[in-house]
Amino acid sequence: MSRGNVTVIGAGMVGICCASYLQRAQYQVTVIDPLSPGSACSFGNAGVIAPGACLPLAMPGIWRQVPGFLIDPLGPLSIRWRDLGRSFPWLIDWLRTSSPGEARRISAAMRSLHRPAFDCLEPLLRDAGAADLITRNGQLYVSSRRDAVLGSPLAVDLLREAGVRTEHLGPDEVRQLEPALGAVRSGLLFPDNGHATNSYRVVQRLAEHVVQRGGTIVADKVTGFDIADGDVTAVIGATGRYPAGAIVVAAGAWSDRLAAQLGTKVRLIAERGYHVTAADPGAMPNRVISHVDHRVAITPMDIGLRIAGTVEIAGVDAPPNFARAKKLVEIGRAVMPRAGLDTVTEWMGPRPSVPDGLPVIDRSPHLGNVIYAFGHSHYGFMGGAPTGRLVAELLAGEPPFIDSKPFALARLA
Repeated sequence: MSRGNVTVIGAGMVGICCASYLQRAQYQVTVIDPLSPGSACSFGNAGVIAPGACLPLAMPGIWRQVPGFLIDPLGPLSIRWRDLGRSFPWLIDWLRTSSPGEARRISAAMRSLHRPAFDCLEPLLRDAGAADLITRNGQLYVSSRRDAVLGSPLAVDLLREAGVRTEHLGPDEVRQLEPALGAVRSGLLFPDNGHATNSYRVVQRLAEHVVQRGGTIVADKVTGFDIADGDVTAVIGATGRYPAGAIVVAAGAWSDRLAAQLGTKVRLIAERGYHVTAADPGAMPNRVISHVDHRVAITPMDIGLRIAGTVEIAGVDAPPNFARAKKLVEIGRAVMPRAGLDTVTEWMGPRPSVPDGLPVIDRSPHLGNVIYAFGHSHYGFMGGAPTGRLVAELLAGEPPFIDSKPFALARLA
């Protein structure tokens, strides 16, 4: 017997995983998004699934690098001058999270959400017939500097405290694992990590299964809500009105606008990422390669070689700066000199990020039937399935399978 209707706003990895787990909990689901499933950030990410991902972006000492972020528009992390006024309050809060104590708090929360990534995703993939789209053969971090892959002493401590398995490799060992790589001086293998061979197709298959199980996916842009007696009674779209027993806001970088209409203000920014994909590169790595010097991930996919990464802080609606994509090609040629990168496609996607880099997964403090599930930064693909499970448990009033307090709105007050 159905527990009632839930409207999920957002058809990316997070939204579709929420819909999938809500169906498993016997809810009738409607998903609303102006784009087809997986067409935004889920389309263009590096496809990495890293159960041990637990290092915050804002580590202690990051403030010293801020002038460089402003000066170099093509650097690993850049801030657009034209958006600085809008971004400044977020940046101040972000820098406040870079103390050692905050880094430990954030790291523990990241680990709790990412640790069960495979466990939560695999049953969804199996039911959708999409298990073939995930491979689990590790992720290799490399650097042209000796031992740079280890990171700061605090980073080493955080990985150790989280129980993350790693294998430190020398140049010869890296060359044996990945003969297509150019010269590197240090490597760090994360054997428990994996990746999607086509992240877009993963979301598509999961969405197709949602429909097969009786769910509805509607192409529409949410413009407002009907609210009565402390609940949302309907979602208003540009072309339709959708009665709702409950709603889940999982609209990525646009979620703050919807949350504001629902009485909740969240400081959210577009942490924009770029990628280039070469359909016929010739040389391919055997697993995801993360080059720590350039902060890029190089992923072998069934559609070719993808080079993705870097962070650009800018408005969600700002036009892309595809000079950053061209910079990725330059990096790719240096890292993989035998790969053919003369012809590539370019892409940019706005990833949603709150100052501490953790998602908001929580009930609305103002409306009884609203749950928020957004702000996953550049970890939405791996965090989507655990988030979906947690959202279904929160809505059903069941004990959460992980501690949900680190993802509560109260921490942002």
